[in-house]
Formats: sequence, C-alpha cells, structure tokens
Amino acid sequence: MTIQDEAIQHIISTNKAKKFNKEKIQNELDDCLECLTILDNAIESTYFDDKHSLIMQSWCKEYKTRLNNLREQLKDNNG
Repeated sequence: MTIQDEAIQHIISTNKAKKFNKEKIQNELDDCLECLTILDNAIESTYFDDKHSLIMQSWCKEYKTRLNNLREQLKDNNG
C-alpha cells in the first residue's frame, strides 16, 4: 500500500467515524424530544398528583439540558 492509499484510507475511516458519531447524536436527540413529548403530555393530563408532576417537571429540565448539549455537539460535529 502506498502512502497515498494509506492517506485515502485514513480519510475514509475518519469520515465514517464522523458519520457514525453524527447519527448517534441525532438518535439521542430524537430520543430526548420523544421523552419531552411524553412527559409534557403526562404533566398536562392532570392524572398525576402535584408532587409527581413536579418530579416530572424536573425530569423535563434535565432532558432540555441534554437536548441543548446534543444540539451543540451536533453543530460542532457539522462544523
């Protein structure tokens, strides 16, 4: 294998790794959005006691923080 072939293989490997990482982040982001949707619907349903709704609201904050972090990672990965 020549030096050029090795360089090309390195670039291909790097691009595959970036693509995999981007897909992984996107999947996590989609999961966070789904969790927020489920939690929001549960909170709005009024089936739960207030103390349980407050717990779910704290979970929402955690997921929103995670969502923002993932969006930043995705932006950094694209740049």
